[in-house]
Amino acid sequence: MHDRNPRPAATDCDFLSGGWGMGARMRSHDWSGSPLGEPETWPRPLRMLVRMILNAKQPMFIAWGPDLAFLYNDEYIPILGAKHPNALGRPFAVVWSDIWEQIRPLVDQTLSGQASWHEDLLIPMQRNGYREDAWFSFSYNPIWDDVGAVAGLFCAATETTGKVLGQRALRESEERARGVLDGMDEAFILLDREFRILRINPAGLRLDMRPEAEIIGRTHWEVWPNTENSPLGKFYKRAMAERVPATFENRYTWPDGREAWTEIRAYPAPDGLAVFYRDITERKHADAQLREAEDHYRHTVELNPQVTWTARPDGQLDRVAQRWQDWTGTTGLGETWAQAMHPDDLEPSLMAWAHSVSTGEPYNIEHRARMRDGTYRWMHSRALPRRSPDGEIVEWYGSTEDISERRSSQDALREETRALEILNTALAAAASEHDLERLVQRVTDAGVELTGAQFGAFFYNVQNEAGESYMLYAISGVPRESFSKFPMPRNTKVFAPTFNGERIVRSDDITQDPAYGHSKPHRGMPEGHLPVRSYLAVPVTSRSGEVIGGLFFGHAEAGVFHKRSERLISGLAAGGAVAIDNARLFQKAQREIEERRRAEEALRRLNGTLEAEVEERTKERDQIWQLSTDLMDVCRSDGTLVAVNPAWTTILGWSEAELLASNFLGLIHPDDVESTLAELAGLDQGAQTFRFENRFRARDGGYRLISWTAVPKEGLFYAIGRDITAERAAAEALRQTEEALRQSQKMEAVGQLTGGIAHDFNNLLTGIVGSLDMLRTRVSQGRLETVDRYITAATTSANRAAALTHRLLAFARRQPLDPRPVQANALVASLEDLFRRTVGEAVTLEVVLAGGLWPTLCDPNQLESALLNLVINARDAMPDGGKLTIETCNAHLDEAYIAAQRDVRPGQYVCICVTDTGTGMPQDVIERAFDPFFTTKPIGQGTGLGLSMVYGFARQSEGHAKIYSEVGQGTTIKIYLPRYRGETDAEIEASTLAEAPRAESGETVLVVEDEPVVRSLIIEVLEDLGYRTLEAADGPEGLKILQSRRRIDLLITDVGLPGLNGRQLADAARERRRDLKVLFITGYAENATLAAGFLEPGMQMITKPFAVDALAQRIRSIIRDD
Repeated sequence: MHDRNPRPAATDCDFLSGGWGMGARMRSHDWSGSPLGEPETWPRPLRMLVRMILNAKQPMFIAWGPDLAFLYNDEYIPILGAKHPNALGRPFAVVWSDIWEQIRPLVDQTLSGQASWHEDLLIPMQRNGYREDAWFSFSYNPIWDDVGAVAGLFCAATETTGKVLGQRALRESEERARGVLDGMDEAFILLDREFRILRINPAGLRLDMRPEAEIIGRTHWEVWPNTENSPLGKFYKRAMAERVPATFENRYTWPDGREAWTEIRAYPAPDGLAVFYRDITERKHADAQLREAEDHYRHTVELNPQVTWTARPDGQLDRVAQRWQDWTGTTGLGETWAQAMHPDDLEPSLMAWAHSVSTGEPYNIEHRARMRDGTYRWMHSRALPRRSPDGEIVEWYGSTEDISERRSSQDALREETRALEILNTALAAAASEHDLERLVQRVTDAGVELTGAQFGAFFYNVQNEAGESYMLYAISGVPRESFSKFPMPRNTKVFAPTFNGERIVRSDDITQDPAYGHSKPHRGMPEGHLPVRSYLAVPVTSRSGEVIGGLFFGHAEAGVFHKRSERLISGLAAGGAVAIDNARLFQKAQREIEERRRAEEALRRLNGTLEAEVEERTKERDQIWQLSTDLMDVCRSDGTLVAVNPAWTTILGWSEAELLASNFLGLIHPDDVESTLAELAGLDQGAQTFRFENRFRARDGGYRLISWTAVPKEGLFYAIGRDITAERAAAEALRQTEEALRQSQKMEAVGQLTGGIAHDFNNLLTGIVGSLDMLRTRVSQGRLETVDRYITAATTSANRAAALTHRLLAFARRQPLDPRPVQANALVASLEDLFRRTVGEAVTLEVVLAGGLWPTLCDPNQLESALLNLVINARDAMPDGGKLTIETCNAHLDEAYIAAQRDVRPGQYVCICVTDTGTGMPQDVIERAFDPFFTTKPIGQGTGLGLSMVYGFARQSEGHAKIYSEVGQGTTIKIYLPRYRGETDAEIEASTLAEAPRAESGETVLVVEDEPVVRSLIIEVLEDLGYRTLEAADGPEGLKILQSRRRIDLLITDVGLPGLNGRQLADAARERRRDLKVLFITGYAENATLAAGFLEPGMQMITKPFAVDALAQRIRSIIRDD
């Protein structure tokens, strides 16, 4: 073949674009040494075919030119195997040299111009380095060049090796299946989709005992009657419909009367179902027996706590029960058994096993094994050999048992036995000992031995003959001199639970205990004390509940004492307490015998005067009964009085005869009858009455408040009642007086503010009036460029005046406000102008605000009042002027600081300091400065409640107040308020009315306001925001509009309306408009303070004066129900 194609002029290589991997490989291939030359010079037919194969999804190659240079695509790479990528560009005969002799005739035929197709052609080849059979379906097609000569060949190929091998396997399988079906012992039938029997094998004929002609061609239901609607028939129909393999066991009675169990397996076949079945009657009986045996074996194994295992004669384990893997996470086979062994037990165990394997002696050893969780448990492993008739070992049978609990129980039993021996010996000795000092020494020695402590002590209280109590102690484990130089232990935080009998104290390291190290002077163990880390203290309590003392044990190492130590010492303490009680009883008995002897002697002397003394005592009791100003009586549970003293008549006016003839329940105030009956029921059950209060009706019709104490005895109640009517009235009067004094103190402060505030108001009014006059002048002149400046000046002055008014009213009001999150820096900054006016020009005011100040939770108005009180006090302390500093900061009060205070909790606080350079206070004044009504000012110049209110506010806010002062130097008062960690309310800001939210379509607002100027202002603001408006001048007029059918989305009403106030109007409106939103307007601070109880859901309140942008925000908020 000759290449007669002229080379085209150089062109680009676009035909090689794409083609995935082979396209990139052809573009990067060095073609300079190839007969094909550079790709841009290839003939047009070749380039077209290359473009085609590179983008094809079927394996293809081209052989071109005299050498048949080989070009192929990505899909052909798997056929090449290891020949890729070196095959690219090489001659066809070289690439496929291993099969060239077979395919050369096909190539020659193609190059002669004749195409060919070959299906499943076997081509043995060596494409992967070894010879293999491969089958291909392919076509060889000649490629003609531009002049009509064959220049190469094109092949589209598919490897069919898998298909050919599969078909061959299928044929062989079918042949085997036919042989198997005919030769198998299991019966087989083939059913078509109409359940006709197409085939039955010899085993099926033997089982049925009928000739094949009576079966083939008939339906299953005809051959085996009564099966179509039986469970078997349903099984066949389901298998046929679902086309999935299925198995069924059926108990069937053959036509000849035989009963048998058959196992039926149905498989979907192209024509219907292939059914295998066999008689399993014997197997069913055997299965039943096997299940019974397996169930017996399973229960036996599951109940057996041991791991069973077997080993070969050479000692290699060949079976280990699952329980071992459940325990250790290893199978136990091979090296894994040793891997689970404790390192210290591995060598002894292996040596013992090797000895048993070599000698045939039984294997018996205890060792530790590592569990899944990493802990070790004790095991007992045993094994015996099974021998053949000639004596050779053929198998080892072994078992491993978890004996951790048994060993622990044995160890614990030994230790418990030892402890009980110590305990019994010590308590027996203590029980027979009447000398208290020797007794407690025995108990202390036993405690040291039981706990393993380095030393122990028993501190206990004794009484001398005079009945005086003092403390002694016993020491064990160290010389008594080790403790004698130290004082007796005090009732500190560490010792209090023991000496108070509250609880056992056990610490692994007492030096790290929170209760340790707080008591002066040593703040821990005194110098020279024995080192103590492990600590155990047990109270010793008598049978009567009295705390006799405490047993204390210590050790220099940590973690020595455990729960068992507590239990043993508790038993020792209980036994010791009994012995001490007995010793005390013995000593008391000795004293009582002596006292009885002396008493008998005295009795003989007193017998002559006994009757006179009895008569005198009786007279004394009668005098108390007659003269007592308290009510005394004896009564029954039903309210019947048995006896009353004269005080009943004196206080209530009823005579003794009247009282004894009636039931006192008739004199009880109706509201107190139920509680009185309940108290009588309690007395009837044996309970005592203390300070029970009820009201009794006097003869004059009034009621007296009586406080009762009563006890039951022998079916009667003995009672004493005190008239506390006047006392209660006095207490209420005192409360009202204190409240009046507090209010007067506020009014005093308000009075002191009057001058400065009046001056401020004159300045502010001047700014407002002047700005408005200038505004009117400029407007009339048409000079509008400065209008904004005058508007801003007037608005600023008006807002400052409103702020002054709010603060003065809030300071003077009576009602407390609910606490809320407060930014103290902002609050102090807002009060700075007020403070400057208050202190005057002679005092220099400096405000220092800390950065990053925490928020606090308190009543901001009470905080303002407290700060104003402190500023006024500071001003009064500097009559000749001075410097006043108000400072904020974050503070942390630690345990050391708290220890010196009362009722203060450690933690983080916001601190506000008010410091003056005034006269200062001496120590005795500092100590009383927070007391109510205490003042150093002249009469008429102070109530003495200012600092008391400051302190009360701080305490009610869960904070603290502290005074630091030196005479002649000045005073600092610090208010500590707890840090608030919640979220603070973000203020709604709208810089101008133009930026306020606009109304939605058709929203209508009714404005009810008796002041025309305010009403018209609100109407104008609403209309600017796009709302439709309705207006009324008073409550009745507004109610008429509300009772109409007009749309109203929001009611804005003044609280103080003539005729019908704002709240009454809202309530009346909501009778017909249940979901009506309401915004109240008020100019009174007291109304604002009532908002929490005054407002219902869907209601809000705003106070005058208000900015129009704030009003717009509030209106949008309540309409949207934000």
